[in-house]
Amino acid sequence: MARKRVASEPVLRDWAAVDTALRDIRECRHALVELGVEKDRRIDGIKDEYTRNAVPLQNRIKRLEGDGKDYVDAHRAELCGKSRVLTFGTVGYRLSSKLVIASSKVAEAIAALKAMGKGELVRTSETLDRQALAKQPAELLESIGAYVKQSDEFYYDVEDEPVTE
Repeated sequence: MARKRVASEPVLRDWAAVDTALRDIRECRHALVELGVEKDRRIDGIKDEYTRNAVPLQNRIKRLEGDGKDYVDAHRAELCGKSRVLTFGTVGYRLSSKLVIASSKVAEAIAALKAMGKGELVRTSETLDRQALAKQPAELLESIGAYVKQSDEFYYDVEDEPVTE
């Protein structure tokens, strides 16, 4: 039995139907904008409520952290090593390190590290500039295994105001 290709008819039958579809798209977009505005209002309301309720709790946490630190500072000799395990957590001290370099000295530091043969301590990132590369001649693109793919794609523009001819 031979296979037959099934040809489907477009849903829209004429230009008037396409124009009606564009009008419907415009109305749907307007409805989406209105929904977005309402969503943003609700989100803003929830954020405001969160802020009102969270600020006192955040302030209490900061105060309790400070009080705890003050007590541990005063009783540091009672710690087992650098920390002490309590029922609801652990308090103590840990060594932390942070590299400090003035932002005005970064370029000098990079040059100095490269001069010392320590280039592995400098991050570099290389990426293709696809927009600039797409404007190059086909011979250059072909030499690197690239090409520009072009296709004729459907588009539509919806007018906010009806166009009168």
